Amino acid sequence: MVTGAGRGIGQAIATALARAGARVALASRTTEELDHTAHSIEQAVGHMPLVVPTDVGDAAQVEALFDTVGSEIGDPSVLVNCAGQLLQRPLVDTTDAEWSEILTTNLTSAFYCCRAFGRSSLAAGRKGCVVTVSSVFGQVGVASFAAYSATKAALDGLTRALAVEWARSGVRVNSVAPGHLHTAMTETLLATEATTRHLLGRIPAGRLVTPAEVADLVVYLVSPSAEMITGQTIVLDGGYAIR
Repeated sequence: MVTGAGRGIGQAIATALARAGARVALASRTTEELDHTAHSIEQAVGHMPLVVPTDVGDAAQVEALFDTVGSEIGDPSVLVNCAGQLLQRPLVDTTDAEWSEILTTNLTSAFYCCRAFGRSSLAAGRKGCVVTVSSVFGQVGVASFAAYSATKAALDGLTRALAVEWARSGVRVNSVAPGHLHTAMTETLLATEATTRHLLGRIPAGRLVTPAEVADLVVYLVSPSAEMITGQTIVLDGGYAIR
């Protein structure tokens, strides 16, 4: 199950998992974007993934999502939390509504999905994997991103706690923290050639991360090759955070 699968990183992850042989369930609020992802996957692998339009910031809809996936293709053994939004705003100008919305979209949605996944997996004695997409902004301080960074740092904390809580049950929990990359969500950060050039100058590798590279890392983390990796936040940023 991949949330936020309609575009960007979520779309890349869903496609990569399908190519690796997984039967994928796609969740997002936007039906049109989900359908686009689903048809793209069908062309790539020859079968249609399950599409379940869902607002994962709503607990009741998340429960319905897991019920639908369970009845249609079976309870998921892999959960990828990729639903998220960006907020670039000085903290003093951030409204209560904006704070509440980004917490719900980025953090509470992962809580709802992890809770539903854990209840299903633990009750059945089923091994599984959770991978949450956080951000390098949860690792470093960046002006005007306080609310966004707070949610991403919290996701990494949730990852570590759940990894300990679920380890003896055979459920591994990790997060992936991408650096700067070009998706529809980050277009405002790369609005001009000057801002892009300035940003690239701060990345030792000299280029942006691609959604496909994030997806490849997720596929590895849910594979048997990563059986002893749990509770980790893997930073994928070309060296940005170590400057």
